[in-house]
Amino acid sequence: MKSGKEQREFFRLDAELIFDYQINSADPGYANEPDPTFSRYVNLSQQLRKMDSENSQLIDHFRFNNVKTYQLFQLINQKLETIARTVLFEHAMPTQWVNISAGGMAFREQYAIAINTDLTMRLILLPKYTAVELSGTVVDCVGEQDDDPISQRKPYRISVKFYELTEHEQQLLMQHVFHSQAKTIREQKKVSDTDNNNG
Repeated sequence: MKSGKEQREFFRLDAELIFDYQINSADPGYANEPDPTFSRYVNLSQQLRKMDSENSQLIDHFRFNNVKTYQLFQLINQKLETIARTVLFEHAMPTQWVNISAGGMAFREQYAIAINTDLTMRLILLPKYTAVELSGTVVDCVGEQDDDPISQRKPYRISVKFYELTEHEQQLLMQHVFHSQAKTIREQKKVSDTDNNNG
């Protein structure tokens, strides 16, 4: 019987996010160069999240002791968050649909990547723009071609298993999957309610 952790790794869903990856290979002809701009975005976003986590502990002190001060800090945080996102993403980066879980992800690519290839994955989880850098190994690479424009442009489906995740990284992924699933359910319910009302 699988443990709870193992069971969660098998729960996957399609989600839209921004990501980049680097092929870790000793062969210079096979390794690719990561987008330096994307790497800077990820590093800055991680620093902002760390500061936000540290600030929240201080701000919580005022939640019950001084409500107005607490509300002021919350407004300042929201303003800074808006400015930070604008700076981080002033150059629009394309989003991609992937299939993701707390244990791995699958995405489309123009070229094949050999099984057992190690990757460094840099993800920006939407809509909170939470950046996370993960290590993964290619466990499957399948050529799939159909009438879908994305499949024609990127005929390979690459499956990656994450490894050496910290508890914090796994929590971020699980929260992202949970919130994405909840959003999908809400949207489906909204469409169903609209159809019933029109019917």
